[in-house]
Amino acid sequence: MPAANEEVENKFTKGLIRQYFTKGKSFENITGDEVEAVMYKLNHRLQKRSNLKHLIRYFS
Repeated sequence: MPAANEEVENKFTKGLIRQYFTKGKSFENITGDEVEAVMYKLNHRLQKRSNLKHLIRYFS
């Protein structure tokens, strides 16, 4: 059973992904390029809690 903070993180991540791939959309038709584009957008979004740093820079 995942810890409480893992559950929150999973729900948050699923919510972010759902912004790009709506519920009910078939994943059979999603290309690798589309997945890469979403990953880039999510990893390079500004983080309010880290003084608006990009996530990728925050962990580098």
